[in-house]
Amino acid sequence: MKHLLLFLFFCTSAIAQEVNIAKDTIRMKEVVIKEDFRKFKDAKVKIKGDCRHPETMKDVPEVVTLIDNLPAGYLESVTFNFNEVHYQSYKSDRKKFEDTEFEVVLYKVNADNTPGERIMKDEKYVKIMKEHTGEATVHFLEFNIKDHRKIFIGLKSTAGTRLNKEFYIDCVCNSDKYKTFSRTDIKAPWNAYDTCPALKMEVNVLVSRK
Repeated sequence: MKHLLLFLFFCTSAIAQEVNIAKDTIRMKEVVIKEDFRKFKDAKVKIKGDCRHPETMKDVPEVVTLIDNLPAGYLESVTFNFNEVHYQSYKSDRKKFEDTEFEVVLYKVNADNTPGERIMKDEKYVKIMKEHTGEATVHFLEFNIKDHRKIFIGLKSTAGTRLNKEFYIDCVCNSDKYKTFSRTDIKAPWNAYDTCPALKMEVNVLVSRK
């Protein structure tokens, strides 16, 4: 009986010690140091033009446009336009439209000004409701993307190619000034895309005030 009591005492002590160790353990959380963006200012680069027409991604699910002459700084946001340039057509077609989700994609630029390596592995989405017209802005500060003087930015339909017109992405017409590419899937080559010479967009970069 004495040996049994001693055995129970040591077991109880061991269990109590294990519990105490668990309580005393300090778990360090990841500490993220961010820039003080109050010291920065906005610098916007726009793709715009009088000649405009819509993109429906009927034949391709991914379209990207080259943005160059960006100032050194942090990519803050990208603004696209939907269902706006052909508003009269949109009004007659919108009963056929659907709520649509796009992935916003960013690529580095190869030496020959073609899309290169993907910039961020994280996925960023924007959902466009069928009643939406005008701007849609997507923010990127959380990804710490900085000092890209030129970059391919575009949209990828999560539903792939379309059989019907379900939305209008606003494009501008100037094939000599802009470079836009498309591809049918992630393994397919990029091809110059004349159907939408350039996606209408505004890119906002935060640059230092110094």
